[in-house]
Amino acid sequence: MNAAEEKAVLSLAAVVATVPVPFPVFGDATASAAMATKGRLDAAVGRLSALRLDSVRAGLREIAPRVIGGGHHETVVNVAVAARSRGADVLKAPLALAIATLSAKFDPSADSAAELWLSFAERYARRTVG
Repeated sequence: MNAAEEKAVLSLAAVVATVPVPFPVFGDATASAAMATKGRLDAAVGRLSALRLDSVRAGLREIAPRVIGGGHHETVVNVAVAARSRGADVLKAPLALAIATLSAKFDPSADSAAELWLSFAERYARRTVG
């Protein structure tokens, strides 16, 4: 992954770590908000197939500008808007990688946790911005 892609995934992971609730630490001594690190991202990327990494990159092209540098509220809403306009499927791979960055207990190639978080983001955006 290049530096811009890494920054986007880490920004997304930082939001997922705290919104809507603090991410479960599963016995890890690290607080959930501090779990979005390059070392953890590198470990999660190492568990991806080349095909899944391509899916991550495709999703990041859709949302990277919308998740870097914004606040948590803005990021959640921007992800939801991208899901509505581009389709949620393209966002699952980068979200799954962000989640797997927070905990090795999650598979960066599995979509279930990403689908759950996307569902939250879409409901949140509807309630806060319509």
